[in-house]
Amino acid sequence: MEFNNCSLIILAGGKSSRMGRNKAHLRWKAKCFLDIIIEKGKSLGFGEIILSGHKAKVSDCFSVEDELKERGPLGGLHACFKAASFEDCFVITVDSPLVSPDTMKKLLCEHINCGNEVTLLKHEEKIEPLIGVYKREFYRKIYPVIQKGSAPVFRALDRAEVTILEIEGIEKEILNINTKDAYEEFLKENENNRAV
Repeated sequence: MEFNNCSLIILAGGKSSRMGRNKAHLRWKAKCFLDIIIEKGKSLGFGEIILSGHKAKVSDCFSVEDELKERGPLGGLHACFKAASFEDCFVITVDSPLVSPDTMKKLLCEHINCGNEVTLLKHEEKIEPLIGVYKREFYRKIYPVIQKGSAPVFRALDRAEVTILEIEGIEKEILNINTKDAYEEFLKENENNRAV
């Protein structure tokens, strides 16, 4: 598996308005969400780890600020793809700390085998636009979409060759923990590994 020839991009910016605090710093198993994902990235051997919109310095990672401000996730992807050193970029949001290394391996393998611009994860008829693998050059297709304002991620994806990888039974794994209620529910369901 060619993780060493792939950038890991963690979307760690955003206002976290529904959560009320920075989602990157939410804790589970005595670690913050950001550190959990970074550790997975290091264990898989990604060639580099890029943090989108995260201002604090983190060892062995580098942060990238959006070139076009107030453009949502597409603004972060645009800037990070431009800054990436590798052709393939694995994208994940900081509020999805349970995505397994096995799922990450399957996505990258599918991406390499199919050779399309974008490979996205699908489960129960839902496509996850922010858990997948993108070609670095996709930033060129993002720019016209966000040049004058923010836009949904799928508006840029309409311009892409997309491969969809459907994996059954991973609903808990790809849970987006982006509200206070979702975080509390997450902690209850994982009581044995509760945050400290």
